[in-house]
Amino acid sequence: EGENVVDAATLVDGARTALREVEDAPDAARRIDVVGPGGYGKTVLLSAVAAAYTAAGVPVRRDVPAPGEPLDPAGALVVDDAHLLPEDRLRHLTELAAADGGRIVVAHRPHPESRAMAALGAELSRHGRPVMLGVLDRAGVAARAEALLGGRPTADAVDSVLRRTAGIPALVDTLLR
Repeated sequence: EGENVVDAATLVDGARTALREVEDAPDAARRIDVVGPGGYGKTVLLSAVAAAYTAAGVPVRRDVPAPGEPLDPAGALVVDDAHLLPEDRLRHLTELAAADGGRIVVAHRPHPESRAMAALGAELSRHGRPVMLGVLDRAGVAARAEALLGGRPTADAVDSVLRRTAGIPALVDTLLR
């Protein structure tokens, strides 16, 4: 989903909150379910979360442990594109999410959804509301424009980007580049 130009200001509200929670308490046990269509910033958010954990000294694992392999209690498991995982990995990820302790952050598209993906989403949501990624508002487009272009955009420029992209993060970034 492109180059990372992320700070909390360039994210939609739910993503901004999730990132700040990780930054504020990286040692806390947590489960975060990130849901959004392609191009809405799942990979960008997960990269920012992984960077926040790394900066706090928490080892980050990006691949799902093999069935039967435990979660590292000192580390964070950050999994992108969970909707593409085989059923056995999704079932194991669900078991890991059901266990106490540890840090698990999972991103996936809302559709199509298998039974195993639905079970994972249900387990993750027992620990908190899913982060539903959506479109950027005017402030989000302005923040991304400022980050990408190195200067504050005009109101007309922000409105033009919103009209052309409907606020879809990947399209905003592509147009700004």
